[in-house]
Amino acid sequence: MKTMPKWRLITCGAAFMIVLSSVAPAGAELVTVESSLLEQLRDIIQKQSEELTKQGEELKRLRNRVDQLDQRTNEAETTAQEAADTAKKAAVAAQSGEPEPTVTSGQDRVRLSISGQVNRMVNVANDGDKTKVYHVDNDNSSTRIRFVGAGQVTEDFSIGTNFEVEMQSNDSSNVNQIDESEGSVDFTDRVLEAVLKSKSLGMVRIGQGPTASDSTSEVDLSGASVIAYSSISDLAGGLLFYDDDADDLTDVQVKDVFSNFDGLGRQDRVRYDTPSFYGFTASTSAIENQQFDAALRWGAETSGFRTAAAVAYSEPEDSDYRINGSASAIHLDTGLNLTFATGLDDPEEGGRDDATFWYIKGGWLADIFDFGKTAFVADYTESYDVSADGDEAKSFGVFAVQNLSDFGTEFYGGFRLYDLDRDGLDTEEILVGNAGLRVKF
Repeated sequence: MKTMPKWRLITCGAAFMIVLSSVAPAGAELVTVESSLLEQLRDIIQKQSEELTKQGEELKRLRNRVDQLDQRTNEAETTAQEAADTAKKAAVAAQSGEPEPTVTSGQDRVRLSISGQVNRMVNVANDGDKTKVYHVDNDNSSTRIRFVGAGQVTEDFSIGTNFEVEMQSNDSSNVNQIDESEGSVDFTDRVLEAVLKSKSLGMVRIGQGPTASDSTSEVDLSGASVIAYSSISDLAGGLLFYDDDADDLTDVQVKDVFSNFDGLGRQDRVRYDTPSFYGFTASTSAIENQQFDAALRWGAETSGFRTAAAVAYSEPEDSDYRINGSASAIHLDTGLNLTFATGLDDPEEGGRDDATFWYIKGGWLADIFDFGKTAFVADYTESYDVSADGDEAKSFGVFAVQNLSDFGTEFYGGFRLYDLDRDGLDTEEILVGNAGLRVKF
């Protein structure tokens, strides 16, 4: 038989004595408890309380340790699963011959993306004397590659970079009957800029890139700008007009007599864009060589139509001023669309007439195939006094574009007619048929 511990015996005895004293009948003799015994009881109770506190803290520590071990186990299982998935993807890529792409940034909090396109075309051109075939890079939307970095500093503010270059073998706006090939690849910087963007305050871009007025003559919702838009000379701008009277080629190229006066293009500048306000965005830029421009853009979707427009004022180096703009609208249910652009350039050269142009295009963006939309367009444009007073240049074109949406690919083809009326020349029309494709990545 186990012997009861001394402290428990004393505690029970004391309790028993207290109970007896409380229930003793009147006149009974009270039992007196010695003060030393009470002191021992207090010490025992204090020690037991401290022991229970220590045990509680130890249990808490052990519970935290178990939770940490569970977390590490879960992380290890997740890492193992990710490694297995990566290995599986790598095995599949190895079997297909297509390695899994990996893009990383030198900064942990900056996201880097790479994109670009290849746009190749075959032009068959007749200048009224001979027909030739040209294998070109479509300057409507050149072959290029871009690197975009973006870091989200706060919910409102972000910092980014844009780096874009184009690589063209036989630029369609340069090759002609005399120089059918440019030889080496033309490697040109397009955008080299840093970007500071705030949702509430707007965006600032510093470096080489589109000025505020760039693309304001090229608002286009037709879905066919890859082959037909207001800058109609990009398609075959290098071709020379043929003079019947001289029975020889002139030195006048298509791009000399057609222009859409599309602002100041891409240059080194500081550009500011406001936040969008009811679909409106205002922009301005201070540009190299003391140039300046400002633009206003608008876009909306209402009553079954999507619409967009832009207008700009600029001060080019060789002109007193330039005003240009464009607008486009598409009916969402039918895909029918209309695009218009116009502009005026006031040359600095004394006595030169103002140069002007206008452009109109009608189209149908159709859902014929499940794999992508089909665009049909016809356009017409006139340019006046672009390179010489009295010049009248006209062009008409018909084109089709077929999209393969899942693969970022467009197939396109059609033809364009160029005509020039210049004093002292009897030029023939230039007819260009073409076919090509643009593949984006």
